[in-house]
Amino acid sequence: DSDWAEVSVGNEHSCATRTDGTLWCWGKNFDGELGQGTTGAGTDLAVPTQVGNAGGWSGLSAGFGYTCALRDGSDLYCWGKDMAGRLGLNNLVQPIPQKVQLP
Repeated sequence: DSDWAEVSVGNEHSCATRTDGTLWCWGKNFDGELGQGTTGAGTDLAVPTQVGNAGGWSGLSAGFGYTCALRDGSDLYCWGKDMAGRLGLNNLVQPIPQKVQLP
């Protein structure tokens, strides 16, 4: 087992990385902020659940209905509600981590 490395708490959800580089989220998931590919009522998670199968996650930040994190040290990924363009993805809702591209 690996230990927790860092945690970020949003409005109604939390995400954390472990020392093995995996990413875990739990809490409210109305806008896909947990990164599980689901949204809406009935998709909340009461316990930490791994986001995908990949490692290399670090530097995460959870906000009001969204989450962003670094992967492999330099690639930025965001997911959740893209209100006012805060995810940089030009989507209204993005329920899985998506790489943010530079213009």
